[in-house]
Amino acid sequence: PFLDFAGGIFLGSLKPYLLDSYLGYFGKTVVDGTAANTTEDIVLLSVLGASVLIGVFASQLAGETWESVQEEVEAEKRAKKAEDGQAEEDDV
Repeated sequence: PFLDFAGGIFLGSLKPYLLDSYLGYFGKTVVDGTAANTTEDIVLLSVLGASVLIGVFASQLAGETWESVQEEVEAEKRAKKAEDGQAEEDDV
């Protein structure tokens, strides 16, 4: 689960950086009055689309990892309760 978690954090952190870069570049071209040509627009929109997909993937991975952690915690609680119950029976 650690590699899944680390991968999710890495991919999830790319989205804000790419989105901020795109919006900053777009805002600069608007302020400067130098509108980007069609090829640059396609590249920038592709990067934005990829960043959204990365964000969706990272969110899904984070959710699955969280559920896995919760299942492990519950299993440990059940095992501890069973172990404590067994120890009480041995004492009787």
